[in-house]
Amino acid sequence: MPKITRIIIQTIILLAALAVVYFIVSDKPETPQDTINDNTTQVPQATTTPTISDGVISFSVPTDFALAVTAEQVLAKKQIPPCYEGFDYCIYYNSDFYKDTNFESAGVTINKRPDLKTHDTCLRTLPAGYSTIGSTTAEYPEYFISKFGPLDDAAAGHYATGEDYRIFTDQKCYQFITRLGQSRFENYPVDKVREFPAADATRMLDKLRDIVGGVTLVKADKNIQLP
Repeated sequence: MPKITRIIIQTIILLAALAVVYFIVSDKPETPQDTINDNTTQVPQATTTPTISDGVISFSVPTDFALAVTAEQVLAKKQIPPCYEGFDYCIYYNSDFYKDTNFESAGVTINKRPDLKTHDTCLRTLPAGYSTIGSTTAEYPEYFISKFGPLDDAAAGHYATGEDYRIFTDQKCYQFITRLGQSRFENYPVDKVREFPAADATRMLDKLRDIVGGVTLVKADKNIQLP
């Protein structure tokens, strides 16, 4: 075979191979990084909320809250802690969104109450430290529920509010206590912190109620209703 012919054939083979490689590369689907530009809106990845169950009830932990089963696990160390001492579970707000305000803490104290063995003792026993307090009760086929409140608490320069919910179901009593703690804005030097807005305090209390309202009765596979 003449030399010039071999060169032509080799050149044709090389060009054909390059064409195949180009086709494979150009046909590859673009990755998300390839398509991102300054005008693209990034969609946050979905987050999960852990669910805790003892076989009778279950409850979930919102993504901006954390779960503790001991006081040492509560990372929000404040003058007024998010949960009462001796809790079985503490679901507490774990975001720094309000770090430059007089917001202190927020949480839900969860306790099983084996000492309150009957419907009446579960729903009617007053919260510790109260001789009288407003209460509401409601009755449903699968459970009974009561609410005591408001629970007001104070320390030097600090104060808290919340509610005490009791659920009696399957011959067991459960207690859920909401708590929102704040420090007194007027005690700070001027321009030291921003005031925690009353509207945000209302929203936070609603978040805490939503945690309690999200309690599910496992056997009935339904959420409770708050009174």
